[in-house]
Amino acid sequence: GLCRQRGALRAALLLARLLKRTLVLPPFWSTPRGGGRAVGLSYFYDYAAFAEHWPHHREASALRALPSPTSFHIALDDEHARAEHEGTIVFKARSRGGASETQLRAWLRPWASERVLWFEHLYHRFSRLDDGSEQAAFDAKLRGSLRPAPALAAVITRVSRALAARPAAGTTNEKRGYNCVHASAADLEKNGVKVFQRAAKLLPPKAPTLLATDAPSTAGARKDMKKHFSRIISTAAQLRPQERVLFEDVDGRVTLALELLDAHVCANARMFVGNLLTPFAQHVHYIREGLRGELLGENARGNESALLPSMDLYARKLDKAQMKLWF
Repeated sequence: GLCRQRGALRAALLLARLLKRTLVLPPFWSTPRGGGRAVGLSYFYDYAAFAEHWPHHREASALRALPSPTSFHIALDDEHARAEHEGTIVFKARSRGGASETQLRAWLRPWASERVLWFEHLYHRFSRLDDGSEQAAFDAKLRGSLRPAPALAAVITRVSRALAARPAAGTTNEKRGYNCVHASAADLEKNGVKVFQRAAKLLPPKAPTLLATDAPSTAGARKDMKKHFSRIISTAAQLRPQERVLFEDVDGRVTLALELLDAHVCANARMFVGNLLTPFAQHVHYIREGLRGELLGENARGNESALLPSMDLYARKLDKAQMKLWF
């Protein structure tokens, strides 16, 4: 999905910073589960904002003018140390958290003079610099650089505001707003309708509730959700006819732009519940924490419309290390 592609870009930017090299932007894939086409960063994100924060980068087309790269793969601790392509140099990280800065410096020292270094599958392979202040500066830069593309941002704003204006329980006199539940395909396969049973203990079941899911059968998920929530909404149903072109490819397939819309609209919900160990829920939490910080900055006392903290579907008390925020 898009969350994993974004996480891989984050790792690549972090690695380029560590090695003091220029990043050649990887292509993005437009649709989930393969079968889509390669697109540029601007398909999903605001390229002007990205270029402002990361001026030292090149488009993928730059590779045509460069010599054949030396290829590397960082294997995690429970993976077979095997690369996809013959001739790829494999390093093995000591944990599922990926390689450390010290490991990477030692591994790559023999190739310091190589013009091009090519890495396979950087998602979850490198996540943090040793220096905390440098990491904080990088994180702030990343947050400012990966904003939705302007056309997508306009739809996100319109949909979020329209849903936020809905009466919470069907009357104009009651509190307005909406909540969001993320039900991953893995959670639904394992726990079925219990996912929504758990969510209904954390959210008011009569309030408008957005369903975000990557389940193959969205209709099946909605059927299960109806047993516990009376007012189910979806982002796709909020799209105007002229906006659909932003979320479908030339063959009419839904693209990962809809995942980006879902994540941001969920982040704007008054209450959000999801499995906070999944990439999508972590992405929502990441966006949400930024929005909550902005709201608290505008009104230090808080107010009725302030976004509440994200809630884990399984009521686990997770810290940042457990969540492994790759955003």
